Amino acid sequence: MKLNRREAVKLGLMGVGGLLLPFDSSKSALAQTISDCPECPRGEIPPPTFSQEELSHQIPRFQYPFKKPPLLKPIRSYENGERPLDCYEITMKKTPVDIIPGFKTKIWSYNGTLPGPVIRQRGGFRDEDQGRDSLVRIKRLDPAQAVTTRKFRFQRSSTQWLINNKSWNKNRVDANPQPGDIEIWELTNNGGWMHPVHIHFVDWQILDRNGRKPRAYERGWKDVFRVDHFETVRVIAEFGRRSGDYLQGRFMMHCHNLVHEDHSMMTQFEVGQNAPSPCSAPPLPISEITPL
Repeated sequence: MKLNRREAVKLGLMGVGGLLLPFDSSKSALAQTISDCPECPRGEIPPPTFSQEELSHQIPRFQYPFKKPPLLKPIRSYENGERPLDCYEITMKKTPVDIIPGFKTKIWSYNGTLPGPVIRQRGGFRDEDQGRDSLVRIKRLDPAQAVTTRKFRFQRSSTQWLINNKSWNKNRVDANPQPGDIEIWELTNNGGWMHPVHIHFVDWQILDRNGRKPRAYERGWKDVFRVDHFETVRVIAEFGRRSGDYLQGRFMMHCHNLVHEDHSMMTQFEVGQNAPSPCSAPPLPISEITPL
């Protein structure tokens, strides 16, 4: 039997197509291609057909109605000030749930429910709020009032993820702002991975990204910042409560990518002098913690 080049290429394509089909269907599909279509024009291969048994099983539709999560009640409320303030308590609990009907799966859930509880936010509304896109009033911090600018570079070295080429050390403090100080911090990504940088204790405002204004949804108070590849994000903060009170202590800054913080991409800063170490006392029950 002699084959010209074009016919050999066609047979080769048919063989590759057979390899790409499911193993239990390739034989029937090739048989149909070769013998079941004598009327097909020369060189055209008909599409294979499959019986219902040869197809994968279909996933059934949802069989249970959506369970409406419970409404969480505040443990205490404050009515003074521009807006009412409600404080909630949420506890992580190990709970067996029906993710797959008929099978119990243990998960860590909020207050023992899946989905977690609903928090209904109360908001005030005044005449001067008419026409505003947001009811949150933000006092912009002035970069000219910053007492210093600090630079933090997020990078990888071998198997470690580092900040300013340093790994985590609970005894080292890498920044020491004083209570009430306004500072600018530059967060730089050396490339290779996006870093969601979380700075504890204080709320910040984004000044710019590589010299460009922040996006519209980034112009509020923030404590986590997306720092993309080869990007520098400048942020500004006043080290204290927005109520005007000031606190002292040691607080953390870290990347929120779990594998990064687990491999030392974490540091700490100290507000004030001689602040107690966060490792010096056991954690308090949530009911005894004073809100910032």
